[in-house]
Amino acid sequence: MSVHSSTTRASRWRAVAAIAAGLTGGTGCYHYAALPVSELEPSMNVRVDLSGVAVDRLRGGPDSLSRLVDGFTVSGTVARLSADTVVVSVPKNYMEANVRLRTQLHDLPLFRSDVQRVQFRRLDRARTTWLGVGIGAVSAA
Repeated sequence: MSVHSSTTRASRWRAVAAIAAGLTGGTGCYHYAALPVSELEPSMNVRVDLSGVAVDRLRGGPDSLSRLVDGFTVSGTVARLSADTVVVSVPKNYMEANVRLRTQLHDLPLFRSDVQRVQFRRLDRARTTWLGVGIGAVSAA
């Protein structure tokens, strides 16, 4: 093995490590935290667990609504709130003219009584900071 090839491999490894560090550090560490239904606010990113009755009603309804439910879970953004309902905007991807991927938001109205559990997406700052420090140290080494 020549000196030039080992130098080239080392520089490639450093480049790959830097790219991986940038991608991982840029995404942050998110987790889902439990939240009472009464504390929901518009524009929150949520994951909602539904009752069996709600899932049956959605699956028996229009086909477009049944495709928004993944098992007993719906993930999306709170669009509107009222005294007895929660409207969640659920993103769905589709191919436009078989060329580009587009995202369309579908509003899914839910009764508050059908919501078993709500979790909202939250950034864990301490974890993200330590991850960034660790990746920076590995990259520097």
